[in-house]
Amino acid sequence: MKIGIVGDFNPDYPSQQATNEALTHSIKKNKSPMEYDWIPTASIPEQLESIKTIYKGFWIAPGVPESVSGVLQIINYAREHDIPLIGTCGGFQNIILEYAKNKLRIDDADHEERNPDASRLVISKLTCSLVGQKGEVHIKSPSMVSNIYQKQTVIEQFRCSYGLNPE
Repeated sequence: MKIGIVGDFNPDYPSQQATNEALTHSIKKNKSPMEYDWIPTASIPEQLESIKTIYKGFWIAPGVPESVSGVLQIINYAREHDIPLIGTCGGFQNIILEYAKNKLRIDDADHEERNPDASRLVISKLTCSLVGQKGEVHIKSPSMVSNIYQKQTVIEQFRCSYGLNPE
């Protein structure tokens, strides 16, 4: 199976390094015949049809993508076709943004980090940044993640300053 990591890889960005490490660890732990590639976001519009045939799941990467519209295309495709999808930090925020735009029909839904003056901020700056803090993460069981962790809760480090707008 081949997984597409949707994002613009920056080796100096710790969350993106952690994405690679998580997938490498999972492959070794599960002895899974899985591979992954980073998909540069600017290439998505021209390569969307081949991306759909190559990848059986997508990880929407943390970080600010070069092409938000490319990322939203992949998320929309995965959601509408029941393709496995996960997003971490900015990647999860983009999943929320796509859902707001295409499922809830909030056409002007936006993200404060990219457009602070937008009229409908679905993703906004957290009043208290979580960057560098550690916190408890609850893992749903049964799930593939619970099979990997073999625990119901874990302590992980947060690197995010944005989240779902409480309004």
